[in-house]
Amino acid sequence: MGVDLKLYNIELIDITEELSYNIMREWIDYLYEFQLLDSNKNTKLKVFYHFFIKKVSDLIVDSSKDYKKILFITICNEKKCDIVLKNRISQANYEESEFFTMIKGLISKIERNFPLKFVVSTKSYKEYLDFLYKTPGKINYLRLKLEKSDFTKFTYSKILKFTKKYDLSWLNENYFNTIKSKLLLIS
Repeated sequence: MGVDLKLYNIELIDITEELSYNIMREWIDYLYEFQLLDSNKNTKLKVFYHFFIKKVSDLIVDSSKDYKKILFITICNEKKCDIVLKNRISQANYEESEFFTMIKGLISKIERNFPLKFVVSTKSYKEYLDFLYKTPGKINYLRLKLEKSDFTKFTYSKILKFTKKYDLSWLNENYFNTIKSKLLLIS
Protein backbone atom coordinates (compact mmCIF):
# COMPACT_ATOMS: atom_id res chain seq x y z
CA MET A 1 0.00 0.00 0.00
CA GLY A 2 1.37 3.39 -0.96
CA VAL A 3 0.51 6.98 -0.20
CA ASP A 4 -1.49 9.24 -2.48
CA LEU A 5 0.86 12.17 -2.98
CA LYS A 6 -1.75 13.97 -5.08
CA LEU A 7 -3.51 14.84 -1.81
CA TYR A 8 -0.43 16.97 -1.16
CA ASN A 9 -0.38 18.40 -4.71
CA ILE A 10 2.79 16.39 -5.48
CA GLU A 11 3.50 14.06 -8.36
CA LEU A 12 6.53 11.83 -7.90
CA ILE A 13 7.64 10.83 -11.40
CA ASP A 14 9.81 7.73 -11.57
CA ILE A 15 12.48 8.29 -14.24
CA THR A 16 14.57 5.24 -13.33
CA GLU A 17 13.31 3.18 -16.24
CA GLU A 18 13.71 6.15 -18.57
CA LEU A 19 17.35 6.36 -17.44
CA SER A 20 18.03 2.62 -17.67
CA TYR A 21 16.41 1.96 -20.99
CA ASN A 22 16.04 5.13 -23.06
CA ILE A 23 18.60 7.69 -21.96
CA MET A 24 21.40 5.16 -21.53
CA ARG A 25 20.58 3.39 -24.81
CA GLU A 26 20.53 6.65 -26.77
CA TRP A 27 23.72 7.79 -25.09
CA ILE A 28 25.60 4.56 -25.84
CA ASP A 29 24.24 4.43 -29.40
CA TYR A 30 25.40 8.00 -29.96
CA LEU A 31 28.86 7.32 -28.52
CA TYR A 32 29.13 4.22 -30.69
CA GLU A 33 27.82 5.89 -33.86
CA PHE A 34 30.25 8.79 -33.59
CA GLN A 35 33.11 6.59 -32.29
CA LEU A 36 33.27 8.34 -28.93
CA LEU A 37 33.27 5.28 -26.65
CA ASP A 38 37.02 5.66 -26.12
CA SER A 39 36.94 9.45 -25.92
CA ASN A 40 37.72 11.33 -22.74
CA LYS A 41 35.18 11.34 -19.93
CA ASN A 42 34.46 15.05 -20.34
CA THR A 43 33.24 14.52 -23.91
CA LYS A 44 31.08 11.58 -22.83
CA LEU A 45 29.76 13.64 -19.93
CA LYS A 46 28.61 16.44 -22.25
CA VAL A 47 26.80 13.95 -24.46
CA PHE A 48 25.17 12.32 -21.42
CA TYR A 49 24.04 15.71 -20.09
CA HIS A 50 22.36 16.36 -23.41
CA PHE A 51 20.34 13.13 -23.38
CA PHE A 52 19.52 13.30 -19.67
CA ILE A 53 18.37 16.94 -19.60
CA LYS A 54 16.43 16.59 -22.85
CA LYS A 55 14.48 13.54 -21.64
CA VAL A 56 13.81 15.03 -18.20
CA SER A 57 12.65 18.31 -19.75
CA ASP A 58 10.37 16.46 -22.16
CA LEU A 59 8.86 14.48 -19.28
CA ILE A 60 8.01 17.72 -17.48
CA VAL A 61 6.54 19.37 -20.58
CA ASP A 62 4.49 16.28 -21.47
CA SER A 63 3.18 15.57 -17.96
CA SER A 64 -0.16 16.68 -16.55
CA LYS A 65 -0.51 20.25 -15.27
CA ASP A 66 -2.20 19.45 -11.99
CA TYR A 67 0.64 18.71 -9.58
CA LYS A 68 4.06 19.92 -8.53
CA LYS A 69 6.69 17.57 -9.94
CA ILE A 70 9.50 15.78 -8.19
CA LEU A 71 11.56 13.41 -10.30
CA PHE A 72 12.46 10.14 -8.62
CA ILE A 73 15.50 8.13 -9.59
CA THR A 74 16.77 4.86 -8.14
CA ILE A 75 20.53 4.60 -7.92
CA CYS A 76 21.85 1.05 -7.78
CA ASN A 77 23.24 -0.25 -4.57
CA GLU A 78 25.54 -3.20 -3.96
CA LYS A 79 22.64 -5.64 -3.60
CA LYS A 80 20.59 -4.74 -6.65
CA CYS A 81 21.08 -3.02 -9.95
CA ASP A 82 19.21 -3.36 -13.18
CA ILE A 83 21.23 -5.68 -15.46
CA VAL A 84 20.50 -3.55 -18.54
CA LEU A 85 21.80 -0.47 -16.75
CA LYS A 86 24.89 -2.34 -15.54
CA ASN A 87 25.68 -3.43 -19.09
CA ARG A 88 25.24 0.07 -20.50
CA ILE A 89 27.45 1.57 -17.81
CA SER A 90 30.24 -0.86 -18.67
CA GLN A 91 29.74 -0.24 -22.42
CA ALA A 92 30.49 3.42 -21.77
CA ASN A 93 33.73 2.41 -20.00
CA TYR A 94 32.58 3.56 -16.55
CA GLU A 95 32.72 1.85 -13.19
CA GLU A 96 29.29 1.72 -11.51
CA SER A 97 30.31 3.88 -8.55
CA GLU A 98 31.93 6.44 -10.88
CA PHE A 99 28.81 6.56 -13.06
CA PHE A 100 26.44 7.06 -10.13
CA THR A 101 28.70 9.75 -8.70
CA MET A 102 28.40 11.46 -12.10
CA ILE A 103 24.58 11.13 -11.98
CA LYS A 104 24.41 12.60 -8.48
CA GLY A 105 26.64 15.48 -9.58
CA LEU A 106 24.46 16.10 -12.62
CA ILE A 107 21.29 16.10 -10.53
CA SER A 108 22.86 18.57 -8.11
CA LYS A 109 23.80 20.86 -11.01
CA ILE A 110 20.33 20.57 -12.51
CA GLU A 111 18.67 21.46 -9.19
CA ARG A 112 20.92 24.54 -8.87
CA ASN A 113 20.42 25.72 -12.45
CA PHE A 114 16.96 24.50 -13.48
CA PRO A 115 13.54 24.72 -11.83
CA LEU A 116 13.49 20.95 -11.24
CA LYS A 117 13.62 18.84 -8.07
CA PHE A 118 14.78 15.24 -7.63
CA VAL A 119 14.69 12.48 -5.06
CA VAL A 120 17.60 10.07 -5.41
CA SER A 121 17.27 6.79 -3.54
CA THR A 122 18.69 3.29 -3.42
CA LYS A 123 15.11 2.10 -2.88
CA SER A 124 12.90 1.20 -5.81
CA TYR A 125 9.99 3.52 -6.58
CA LYS A 126 7.52 1.11 -4.95
CA GLU A 127 9.74 0.68 -1.88
CA TYR A 128 10.06 4.45 -1.58
CA LEU A 129 6.28 4.95 -1.76
CA ASP A 130 5.83 2.29 0.93
CA PHE A 131 8.49 4.08 2.98
CA LEU A 132 6.56 7.36 2.59
CA TYR A 133 3.39 5.64 3.75
CA LYS A 134 5.12 4.32 6.87
CA THR A 135 7.03 7.58 7.51
CA PRO A 136 4.65 10.55 7.13
CA GLY A 137 7.44 12.98 8.02
CA LYS A 138 9.09 12.13 4.71
CA ILE A 139 6.07 13.57 2.88
CA ASN A 140 6.73 16.86 4.68
CA TYR A 141 10.34 16.63 3.45
CA LEU A 142 9.02 16.46 -0.15
CA ARG A 143 6.61 19.33 0.47
CA LEU A 144 9.36 21.48 1.99
CA LYS A 145 11.69 20.63 -0.89
CA LEU A 146 9.10 22.10 -3.25
CA GLU A 147 8.02 25.00 -1.05
CA LYS A 148 11.53 26.31 -0.48
CA SER A 149 12.09 26.33 -4.25
CA ASP A 150 11.30 29.68 -5.77
CA PHE A 151 10.84 28.82 -9.43
CA THR A 152 10.63 32.51 -10.32
CA LYS A 153 14.35 32.90 -9.47
CA PHE A 154 15.45 30.68 -12.34
CA THR A 155 16.59 32.84 -15.22
CA TYR A 156 17.52 32.13 -18.76
CA SER A 157 20.95 33.75 -18.29
CA LYS A 158 21.79 31.17 -15.61
CA ILE A 159 20.66 28.38 -17.93
CA LEU A 160 22.58 29.92 -20.83
CA LYS A 161 25.87 29.70 -18.88
CA PHE A 162 25.15 26.06 -18.14
CA THR A 163 24.21 25.29 -21.75
CA LYS A 164 27.35 26.93 -23.12
CA LYS A 165 29.56 25.04 -20.69
CA TYR A 166 28.10 21.67 -21.77
CA ASP A 167 27.30 22.51 -25.43
CA LEU A 168 23.55 22.10 -24.96
CA SER A 169 22.57 24.36 -27.85
CA TRP A 170 19.07 22.82 -28.19
CA LEU A 171 18.12 24.28 -24.81
CA ASN A 172 17.15 27.70 -26.10
CA GLU A 173 15.12 30.45 -24.45
CA ASN A 174 11.85 29.29 -26.01
CA TYR A 175 12.28 25.71 -24.79
CA PHE A 176 13.26 26.91 -21.33
CA ASN A 177 10.29 29.29 -21.13
CA THR A 178 7.94 26.40 -21.98
CA ILE A 179 9.27 24.42 -19.01
CA LYS A 180 9.30 27.44 -16.69
CA SER A 181 5.74 28.38 -17.64
CA LYS A 182 4.51 24.88 -16.98
CA LEU A 183 6.15 24.77 -13.55
CA LEU A 184 4.87 28.25 -12.61
CA LEU A 185 1.32 27.24 -13.52
CA ILE A 186 1.35 24.47 -10.94
CA SER A 187 3.29 26.34 -8.22
